[in-house]
Amino acid sequence: MRFIHTEIKLIRTIFTRAMLGLAVLFVLAAALNAYAAEPCCAITGIDQKSGTVTARENATRRVFTFKVTDAKLLSSLKVGQGVFANFTARQVSVNGFDPCCNITSLQPPNGAKSANAAPFVPCCDVTGVNANTGQVTVRENSSGRLITLKVSSLTASQFTQRFKVGAAVGFEPVDSAKLAAGSRIQLRAAGFDPVDSVVSQIAAH
Repeated sequence: MRFIHTEIKLIRTIFTRAMLGLAVLFVLAAALNAYAAEPCCAITGIDQKSGTVTARENATRRVFTFKVTDAKLLSSLKVGQGVFANFTARQVSVNGFDPCCNITSLQPPNGAKSANAAPFVPCCDVTGVNANTGQVTVRENSSGRLITLKVSSLTASQFTQRFKVGAAVGFEPVDSAKLAAGSRIQLRAAGFDPVDSVVSQIAAH
């Protein structure tokens, strides 16, 4: 009887360990499947100062940003580089296995507008662009004042494609009465996604 009892106890131990092993395998499989086999997205802009990286999902073309806190990793990233994104967990991975960064903003897929998304309302016309410094100057239609903004998240080519002299742009938030040097707003050109910008100068009409 003692021998049978020992065998039963041994079988129970083996069964328990086997179940724990299966549970670990399921967890690992879920972690591996969190990211696709190939990068889903490509980096479109890098702000080295703030650590904010902009990327676009290849399938839906939606744009999102993620925050990189590791200086070495940030300096290694390149525009056009593929990355992996888990939109459910709002995490990004560079190697497809280990999450490195948190997604800070995410557009709806397929260009759809969220319920509270603001429509494009042009407020100004572009009067000057400098792709080398990332600065764009606009004239506010309502007041005539000139506003210079700094955009850091675009490459020179992306900058010149988006901002052209004479083109209409809008601010998000729309209320520009509170603008001052150092204000952080989103600058939006017709047909493009908003980009983060900082007001560097405001000149009265």
